Amino acid sequence: MQLVSQSFSLQRARAECEAFGGLLASTRDLQERKDILPFFAKSQNLLLLMGGLSADIGVADCYATEFPIFGQYRCDAIVGKKGAQSYCVIEFESGANDGIFSKVGRKSHTEWSRSFERGFSQVVDWFYVFDDFRQNDEFRTKFGSSNVSFIGALIIGRDDHFRDESEKNRFQWRKNNILVGSKKIVCMTYDELLAFFNVQIVNFEDMVREQNATR
Repeated sequence: MQLVSQSFSLQRARAECEAFGGLLASTRDLQERKDILPFFAKSQNLLLLMGGLSADIGVADCYATEFPIFGQYRCDAIVGKKGAQSYCVIEFESGANDGIFSKVGRKSHTEWSRSFERGFSQVVDWFYVFDDFRQNDEFRTKFGSSNVSFIGALIIGRDDHFRDESEKNRFQWRKNNILVGSKKIVCMTYDELLAFFNVQIVNFEDMVREQNATR
């Protein structure tokens, strides 16, 4: 499978963002296979906006879903900018109540959930495989060069699933401070992702207005 070149449509991004907000409002517990993956498979413009998770990408110009990564690995989505040789690989996990933290036995504090650790570890494995295959012909065929950079994104859980401020702070600290082999893994809830899309759309609208004003 190859990356698909795609032009960004602001009008369609607005509609997709509204639909995403409706999806989040319809249920507190999003399911990966039932709700999330089918939605993003048909919401290409929101995927392109996820390029903005990396300053090197901004609005992406190519994407793929269910993208195979050299053998047994497969990411839920990948977006990038070919000219910048920069890509973001994305793992969507569930938006279930115990998606990020879970209560274990009689412990007074919660632990990182199996879903979170599994999703995070998958992104780590993708980074490993990219580095391992970097000089491989198949790698250059997929990405056009061996000299490309990656970040990862793990989208999981909902804002109102945090039990207290301590869980929020632990989540914020981990996503702000953990690097894997100098690569960043962006961790966001689905509510944070919706807010991110809204900001990206406003920024793109401002850019278009500025361009029109200078003509």
